[in-house]
Amino acid sequence: MVRDRVNAIEFGDKRLVKRFKQIMQEFMKKAQSNIASTFDSWSSIKGCYRFFSNDKVDSKIILEAHIDSTLSRILEGVREGKYMLWYCLKRR
Repeated sequence: MVRDRVNAIEFGDKRLVKRFKQIMQEFMKKAQSNIASTFDSWSSIKGCYRFFSNDKVDSKIILEAHIDSTLSRILEGVREGKYMLWYCLKRR
């Protein structure tokens, strides 16, 4: 599931991408939770904070990957006839 949502994310380090996907997998299990409530151990909580403190991890990169993935899924749904959103937006 995470793979589908952030396939194109790139931090310049494969280990960071792998760790990001692991963190997001945990967040998706407990979507309404904060970091401390999402992870079961202190080391996991600390590791998550360390990840987001890394200079290579930029919120703009994460947001762009999320937006790109969301738009791709919407367009795929439009092509398959699941959504009419694109048609409505084009008419404006």
